[in-house]
Amino acid sequence: MERGRTIAQEVRQQLLHHVHYLSNAVIHVDPVTESGQAHYRISEHEHDDFKS
Repeated sequence: MERGRTIAQEVRQQLLHHVHYLSNAVIHVDPVTESGQAHYRISEHEHDDFKS
């Protein structure tokens, strides 16, 4: 987990340094065992044919 946080901080620094129109960036890192949209899907937010 600590390594992921370190990588996310470095990515944020590089983005803010190289993409001049950015004033902030949020980098989210998931563990490999919980990656992908399926782990963040909220079934209560699914309506008709639209799924969040």
